[in-house]
Amino acid sequence: MTLLGLLHLVWTQAGLNLWHPAWRDSRKPLTVASRIRSAASRIRTSKLQLDEILVTASFRKGGLKEKGEAAISRAKDGSLRLVCIAPLQQYKAKWTGKSVPMESALALPMVTMSDAVWNQTSRRFAREIAAWEAGASIVAVGQFAMVGTPERSRWEWQEVALMRVTERGIPVDSSYEDTMESKLASEDRAFEKPLRFDADEAEVLPDFILLDTDPETVIEVFGMNTPEYATRRDAKLAYYQANQSKVALWIWDAHTDPHARRINPLPSARQQARDETSN
Repeated sequence: MTLLGLLHLVWTQAGLNLWHPAWRDSRKPLTVASRIRSAASRIRTSKLQLDEILVTASFRKGGLKEKGEAAISRAKDGSLRLVCIAPLQQYKAKWTGKSVPMESALALPMVTMSDAVWNQTSRRFAREIAAWEAGASIVAVGQFAMVGTPERSRWEWQEVALMRVTERGIPVDSSYEDTMESKLASEDRAFEKPLRFDADEAEVLPDFILLDTDPETVIEVFGMNTPEYATRRDAKLAYYQANQSKVALWIWDAHTDPHARRINPLPSARQQARDETSN
């Protein structure tokens, strides 16, 4: 599993790819960190549970910080690689490598980044870095370890992956998806953002799924018009056409309507879901 695939697994196990109107106060940063750690306790890596080698955002005191410090103590001999999951700080200046600007990861020691790891990160996640510079929220997952000799040892990032999220912590792949997620939340809809893990890009994966309609409604946001993208879009539409008895389909063609001025109304929520929202 790739590091980004692991982040997708943790996010899904923690239920952070789901949203319901009743959860308005459930996505505070340290509440999210607690849910990440709880999910990590159910994931095994080699002979360890993920939470045993995990550092998250934390308060200055308390269990989240103490568990992160315990993981760091366990790995000081260089025998383990640790994982840190935390949001990036709000953008203030260009990120040029050397370190990862994690927010509130208070147990994290000084961890350096080599030019090779930075070049790989900045190339692979150029879109996420550009979004961060434009004000978007980004979650980072990094693997780090103690390297060097006992006399001259240091903590060093081995790999870093980035994931864009909304203010509710829902992962999104583009500004169009961000707009769509905001629309769903503003209209008090219950929805899911399916995550790709390490599946091939050719695999059909909805952008969002409305959970409050019967049947559930697939939300697709089509934002480009390249030949490759058109091929993938056609494959998706063919798949949904073949499975239309199981799901409904709603489309926003953002390429031709980038400001959502001609966007169709969302399908109505079933009565039970509306009652749950009003209560």
